[in-house]
Order: sequence, then structure tokens, then C-alpha cells
Amino acid sequence: MAEPTPKLPSNTTGNLPSYAPISWTAVASLIVAGIFFLIILVTGLDAFVRKQSLIQPWLLFLAVLAVVLAFVARRQIRAAEGTRTGEKYANIAWYLGVIGGLGYLTYLFGIEFAVRNDAEREFRSFASHLSKFDPSNPVDPEFYSAVYATISPGKRSALRGPTDAETMDQGFKDNVLGFRASDLARLCLRNSGECSFKITGFIDWNQKDTEINCTLKAVLTSPEGEHDLVVPMQAEIDTKKQRRWYIVPTKDGYVKARRLTPYGWELEAIEGNCREIVNGFLENLSRGNSTFAYYAFVDPNGSPQNATNLMNGFVDTAGGRQAAAGSWSVIVPFPAKYEDQLYNGVFAKADGKPPGDYERTQFKTFWNMPQRIAPAGRILRMNVDTYQALAVSGPRLEYSQAAEIVLSPEGQQPPTARARVLMQLSDQDDAVLRARLAKLRAEAAGAVRSAEPSLELRNDLPIWNWRVVKIVTDLKQVPINKDQAPPGGGPGGMMGGMMGGQ
Repeated sequence: MAEPTPKLPSNTTGNLPSYAPISWTAVASLIVAGIFFLIILVTGLDAFVRKQSLIQPWLLFLAVLAVVLAFVARRQIRAAEGTRTGEKYANIAWYLGVIGGLGYLTYLFGIEFAVRNDAEREFRSFASHLSKFDPSNPVDPEFYSAVYATISPGKRSALRGPTDAETMDQGFKDNVLGFRASDLARLCLRNSGECSFKITGFIDWNQKDTEINCTLKAVLTSPEGEHDLVVPMQAEIDTKKQRRWYIVPTKDGYVKARRLTPYGWELEAIEGNCREIVNGFLENLSRGNSTFAYYAFVDPNGSPQNATNLMNGFVDTAGGRQAAAGSWSVIVPFPAKYEDQLYNGVFAKADGKPPGDYERTQFKTFWNMPQRIAPAGRILRMNVDTYQALAVSGPRLEYSQAAEIVLSPEGQQPPTARARVLMQLSDQDDAVLRARLAKLRAEAAGAVRSAEPSLELRNDLPIWNWRVVKIVTDLKQVPINKDQAPPGGGPGGMMGGMMGGQ
């Protein structure tokens, strides 16, 4: 009898092990988390060896990406009801991303806090000097301490300290002149003792192997109004890994926006008017209209309109009206009776000593020859001395603007000295304007600050007849580098560059 066929147990397939593929999202999250930790480990070790901070904010993107992928993978795996595996990979990636990302973010915040704290401390020290300027002191220690703060720490070893005015004037003259010409220094000099600063932001900071760059935002408040400042700063990291900070000079100025009081708008209008007058004075001298320049801008009883009428009268008398298109000085001789006032009074040496005969002869040549006295930057293209400001704290109101004097027209880049054009008002006008400004300044604390002057204020601004009273110069040639040479060769190239800069 044949043996019966064995009976297979029912549902045999249910005893076989089941298969579920791994979620590639989970694998991707683990890979990204691994890359994040590997980069952190390698770059962190390198930074530790070099004693540098690990500032790589983009690494946070990898941590965030790992967390997002892990979150998606876990959702997919749990929704698959056993048809997907790999949740343990997603969990590992999740913790690596969260813990590693938060840890590195905390580290970055700590570094930023330390850098910001250092930068703000340096700026407060700088601002404390700015707020105590003494415009009456030519070697004001507060001013030179502020200049010191703008000199690279690597170059400060040549100085005996922040108040070493003598060495700064000799070895760091461009730093002194450039800072004095800055909008920030002019504001603080004009509002000595009445400036306050408030830091409002810390932006755009980054670190390299040997330096840290950042920018501070602040508000300067004075009787003139509120000025929004953007101050670039840099820290040099020395061999001992110490950060040494300084304020970075800027050609574009530190003031980026302002909300002025009526007092501030009055000063701005006066400065604008004075700037136009000085530029007109210098332009006429450059073109050879020295006689007109005297009557229009120097003669205490003159004015541009009176000078124009006088010149036209001479032209009509001479029957040479067309000649006026060139130079009025060709037709109108300079009056001899005014020479002493001009050459012994208007011309002044920077050291305060009276000019000698040779120096007066030099100035006579500068005055009468075209293109020998010009606005700052016309000849010295990289001239840092662009100072132009109204001084209100002295015995008289005075406007000062930088200029240049060509000592000799010879050479591709002629020897040139720096100069200052000083203007004042008549005694009567000075008293009236000082009283007007004093009243506005007294009302400034409670006055409305605005980004634009009101129509009423614009209509209320008088025009003042400013007179050139001094042209001050040291008659010393400014050192020139090749970047300052204007286009063209020889004296002709110089003259074209001067006129072309208008």
C-alpha cells in the first residue's frame, strides 16, 4: 500500500522572512550628516592647530539639510507600514544634525558676541575722543587720539602714543589731513562737547587668517540733528592671536543719512553757498581772471555782480567786449593800490610767520598766472586734504576750503603745495549771522528734525556776501606717487588735467 503524500502546512509563505527596501531619503540624510561632521572635524582641527576661529556659517546649511531629510525619511518609513526600512539611519542623522547644528550655531554666536563686544568697545573709545574735541587747540590730544584710532595697529609702533601730534603730523600727515576732512570730524569739531553716540547695529563681519572685518552702525546726535553713521572697522590678528582694532578710513564719508534741525539746515545752506563762492573764486584764478577774482571775491566792498558790471564797463570803454570771452585781466589791469593788501594781507604762511620778499614774489606769480591756484584734487588727484567746513566756535565765523598751488609748471607732474582759502563776513554781517545761529542753536534741543528742509525754512535763508580774507599755504611740495600723475605728458598734460577736472 502506497504511503500517503505528506500534507504541507497551510500558509507556508507566511513563515518566510519578509523583505522591505531601505529608504533612500534616510540614507541621504545620514550621508549629509556624516559630511557635516567630517567637515567640522577636519576644519575644526585645522583651525585649532592654527589657533584660528572656525567661521564657516555655510556649514549650518548641511546640518539643516540633514535634519530635513531625516524628518522626511521618518515620516515616509512610518507611513509605509513596514514596506520601508532605515528609520535608525534617519534617527542618527536627526540627532547629528540637531545636536551638531545647534552646537556649531552656539559656537558662532559666541564668536560673534566676542567680536561685536570688542568692536563696540573700540568704537566707544573712539567716540569718547570725538565728543571732546577742542577746535581752538591745534594739537588737541582728543583729536589726535581719534586720528590714532584710524591708523593700522601694525603702523602704530612708529608713534609714542595716541597723543603724539608731532610724529603724526610728520609721518602720518595724510591720516591727519584725511580725518580732519571727514564729515564725522567736521561735525564733532563744530559741535564740541555736544555730541552723543548710540550704536544701532553690527553687520557684515567676516574673518580671515590675520584679520577681522566688520561694520558698525551708529547715530550721532548733536544740535545740528541726527546723523546715521556707517563705520567700517578692522582687527589685525597678531602672532599671539590678539585682536587689535582700528577704524577704517573711508573716502565716501561715515554719514549716510541725516535728519536735521533748522539750525543744521541753516549751517548746511551756508556751507553750500560758501562752497560755490570758493569754487567760483578758484575757477576764475585758474582761467586767468585774477582781476575779476579780486573785485568779486576779495575786495571788502565788492561782489560778483559789482565786479561783472565793473569789468563790462572797462570792456565797453576799451571797445573790446569780445575779449571778455577770454580773460578780463587782459583788458583790466590790476590796481596798484590793492597790491599791498593782496600780497601782504591775503597771502599767509601756514606757520603764522610773515612772508618774505621772495615768498611775496612767488604769490604774485601764482595769483597772476592761469592755472597756478586750483581746487583741491585738481592737480593732486589722490589728495586726501579735501577739507571744507564752516567754523562757528572762533571769534568770527569762518569758512575754510582746501586748495592747491602749483609751485612750478615744469614737469609731467608739477610740484604742488597744499593751501587753504579762508572766508569771513563783514563785521556787521558776522554779528547778525552769529546772533541768528545762536538763536537756532538754543532752540535745537526741542526742534523738529527732518530729512528735508521745510519750504518756510528755504524761503527764510538769506544770502551772505562772504569775502576771501586769506590764502594760507606752507609752500612745501607734496610728495607724489605715480598714481597721482594726470593723463598726458609735460606741462601741456598738466594743464589739460587741471581744466578737465572741472
